[in-house]
Amino acid sequence: MDFKTQLSPAAGLAGLTTDALLVVLVGPGAPAGLDKTVGGLLSDAVKQGDFEFKAGRCLYLHRPANVKAARLAFAAAADGSAKAFKAAVAAIAPKIEDRGIDEIYIDLTDLPDETLTLARRIKQAVKDATGL
Repeated sequence: MDFKTQLSPAAGLAGLTTDALLVVLVGPGAPAGLDKTVGGLLSDAVKQGDFEFKAGRCLYLHRPANVKAARLAFAAAADGSAKAFKAAVAAIAPKIEDRGIDEIYIDLTDLPDETLTLARRIKQAVKDATGL
């Protein structure tokens, strides 16, 4: 699997063409900068009781409306640490592995530390959790 860093497109996360979009969430609610369309899907899931902002909780959506990514997944992390991030990725990994996914975009909007060290840990977390 190839890992690269890129900025979200001008159209936001909903306009990103990828096999899977993973949004890791930290804290008691959606981050202020979350894409409006993606945030709306998350808000609806919370209202319907399908997602909670509690560590280990995750939600997988296949071909979500108005989102170019084929799969959208939300995972709640206990905090912004690399360990908590890895646990959140591991919680959602069974729902996205073995589905012919070649490209995963991980949104880091809600994480407080986007250092190179964290990026390396993210890469390893994805490899460990998905086997890709």
